[in-house]
Amino acid sequence: MRGTALIAALLLALMPVLVAINRTNNMDSALVLAVLLSAWALLAAAQTGRRARLLLAMAALGVAFNVKMLAAFIVLPAFVLTYAISAPVPLRRRIADLLFAAPVLAACALSWALVCEFTAPQSRPFVGSSQANSVLELMVGHNGLGRFVALLKPAAQYVAPVRQARAGPTSAGDEAAGATPVGPRSALSRLFVRAPAGPLRLFGGQLAAQAGWWLPLALTGLAVRAWPALRRQQSRTESAAVLLMGGWFVTAWALFSATGGIMHFYYLATLAPPMAALAAMGVVSLWRGAAAGARVAALAFPAILIVTAAWQLHVHASALDGSVFDPGRWLAGWPGWLAIALLGCVGAALAGLLVARLWPAQQGLRWGERHRALRGAACGGAHCGVALRCWAAPACWCCRWHGP
Repeated sequence: MRGTALIAALLLALMPVLVAINRTNNMDSALVLAVLLSAWALLAAAQTGRRARLLLAMAALGVAFNVKMLAAFIVLPAFVLTYAISAPVPLRRRIADLLFAAPVLAACALSWALVCEFTAPQSRPFVGSSQANSVLELMVGHNGLGRFVALLKPAAQYVAPVRQARAGPTSAGDEAAGATPVGPRSALSRLFVRAPAGPLRLFGGQLAAQAGWWLPLALTGLAVRAWPALRRQQSRTESAAVLLMGGWFVTAWALFSATGGIMHFYYLATLAPPMAALAAMGVVSLWRGAAAGARVAALAFPAILIVTAAWQLHVHASALDGSVFDPGRWLAGWPGWLAIALLGCVGAALAGLLVARLWPAQQGLRWGERHRALRGAACGGAHCGVALRCWAAPACWCCRWHGP
């Protein structure tokens, strides 16, 4: 579990959306921290069945609610499901614990809002984004239904610049110079997400470039860890972690795909932790299976690397308003060099895995120290290739768009 956690931490640190919000005074960094602390306490409660840990998890989630309101409750269904299924106590006790936790969550979540509501309006600042100077209205309206239904339209001063930025070149000179230039759009055009709500919303463009680089690895981790959990072939801690991260990932993905109202790119920060955790589970599971000589894992690992490389090329191209099948629009300059580096890392990883697979350790023992050293170098090359393969593209994106 420690190795998986370290890999997940690395992938999370390289998530472009987190790099972006950590360089600003946006509150989503504090939201992610509070939610992760709550998840840690929830996993401890699911492992031991201690009610105090569950109450601590709900209190931390209440603090997260005070940071970004209903955005913190994305994890709540996964929290409830994880404790209800995994806690090593009778079912009646689990239900009672969850009922005890509900008022703790409500008290911590509504503490600031109630204090604000009972304070005279002339004695406190105006509640921004509300119409009646009410925090409760803000929770239900702008920060609640407003995320799913277009209750409010963007300010008029933003509409024209956004449309102009999305329209691309209009003059003959611009058309002669080429199509839409490679690079990020203007700040105004990226103020709101314009991709229509739907099941394919997060599969391309700038949304996928924020937190979707490791989607094939995340789905692999969810699949390979969920099956042993269903068959009770792994520890309670591992099963609870898979259930928590899988439920969090599915809920967040479905929610952001369906959000039809106010939507900003940095909202995907709450999708980053389960994506990184599940991707780390996938890498570790496949690597251990291949190292142990499991035939399925040995065949699946290279295949997943190739699929992930193809997916990252798609994300890379679509985020630059291009397509993998139309490389002329995005291969010039640094995007082309990144694509070449990505394919090189895949080749190094596949070569190392092939040599390690076809050169058994027993054969190295027969042939002597020199051959054992060569096999070790091949395995090390595979390790480095897999590592570079996983984080090279998003790391380059972070450096390119957000600076050192």
